[in-house]
Amino acid sequence: MTTTVRERATRKPLLRRPWTVPLLAVSVLFVLVSLPPYLQPDPAQARTPLRPGVDWHFPLLAVHVIFGSIALLTVCFQIWPALRAWSLQMHRWVGRIYVFGGVLPAGLTALVVGALSERGPLTMIGNLTGAVLWLGVTVPAYLAARRRRFREHRRWMIRSFALTISIMMDRVLTVPLFQVVEPKTAYAIATWVSFGFCVSAAEWWLRRSGHTRRR
Repeated sequence: MTTTVRERATRKPLLRRPWTVPLLAVSVLFVLVSLPPYLQPDPAQARTPLRPGVDWHFPLLAVHVIFGSIALLTVCFQIWPALRAWSLQMHRWVGRIYVFGGVLPAGLTALVVGALSERGPLTMIGNLTGAVLWLGVTVPAYLAARRRRFREHRRWMIRSFALTISIMMDRVLTVPLFQVVEPKTAYAIATWVSFGFCVSAAEWWLRRSGHTRRR
């Protein structure tokens, strides 16, 4: 008897992509450390330099961080095969939260926050480029799912996932870089290396797995 697609999807889902659970744990820890300064009204608590004279910079930055945190947490569930195997409806709802309650508001505010960056022109350009790419791969992923073109949806979502976790990689990279270069240089290197590496890794995986050829 031919094994159905549903049977293949539910076969030992917890053993597929076992790295998703540690990724979720790291993401939760990252959010617990990064989010609290933006849940209170004091701009002095911001961990990003604010543009002098722009009073709305901090509220907009807080909105960006909050929605970015939602995107980071929900994408960990979206790539988890066990969730799809357990409930496709839940997978779809989490996906909607990821897009409309995470990437879209976080990406759109990132365009403004990135333009206001006080971390130097290279970091500003890198942040704007990353935001445009993030929006530019997530919207096609959502539209492909709506059209039931699921293989195409999966390709775009892999790219969106890569750009989402690059945000976390960016922040982590700055810590050791601060020890060897000046802050603005550290921010620039971390910004470009993080999303450049994650996007390249996603494209390499897509080619290696045959997504860009067979499918």
